[in-house]
Amino acid sequence: MAEGDRGLISAALNFLFWGAGYYHAGIKRPFGRSWLVWPIIYVVYAFIGEPLVFNINSFGSNTTTTVPTGNSTTVTVSSAFNSFRGGLIRELAILAFLVLLIFIGLFLARDVYRKRAASSADPSAVPAAGAAIRSVIQRGTSQINAPNIEREPAVAFSLIGGILLILGSVYLTVLDWLSSQTFDIGGIKELEGVVLGALIVYLALVLKSRPSWRQPAGVFIIAMALVVLTTSTEYAVEFGLGFAIIGGGLAIASSPEAGKSENQ
Repeated sequence: MAEGDRGLISAALNFLFWGAGYYHAGIKRPFGRSWLVWPIIYVVYAFIGEPLVFNINSFGSNTTTTVPTGNSTTVTVSSAFNSFRGGLIRELAILAFLVLLIFIGLFLARDVYRKRAASSADPSAVPAAGAAIRSVIQRGTSQINAPNIEREPAVAFSLIGGILLILGSVYLTVLDWLSSQTFDIGGIKELEGVVLGALIVYLALVLKSRPSWRQPAGVFIIAMALVVLTTSTEYAVEFGLGFAIIGGGLAIASSPEAGKSENQ
């Protein structure tokens, strides 16, 4: 189980920032190249994608008007912009870049998990990626019940908050892509909420096994919940924010450092 968890951390790092998972897993030359090649590719991808996507603001259109003036005519040309068409093209460009980003990230995540499992002392004892993910979900959801909430309220509140933040952010992401009412950064900010919600869930599980991490984990849980609040407005997100902040505060209050301060 521990090997599966470590492999999933490497996979998540490789998905979020190409190559970082290889570094975490100690794989120096994936595909015969240094792991450092992949972060460089990621940065180049981001720098190429940004001007291509965000410089498409609108499409110009010219209107020609002929005005009779005595025995002749005067032709005037006026320029206008079709903001709807420009915004729609930009949304489609963002979606195309995002799909490619997710596809490559998933490929690298799967690859680093398999390579790490193969390099372990007993590869047959390492669970498959799907089984490792199911194990994390089962351990997380098993904490949300009446006895555990009473015994470990910081873990329970943080888990519920993180899950609600994920669900609310996913809902807003889908809503943004299906709606043509906004031409801002459709869905990108909400995807950040999904990532931060997942990190809160991870830190909630860490609270259970590492009591010494409770104080910094509680601070990070509160900080990430507040960051999500600045990017998303939805009832599920606001409920998640409340639960996560309560969980983070309880984690700080129940940390060994807090106990030492009270004793002093």
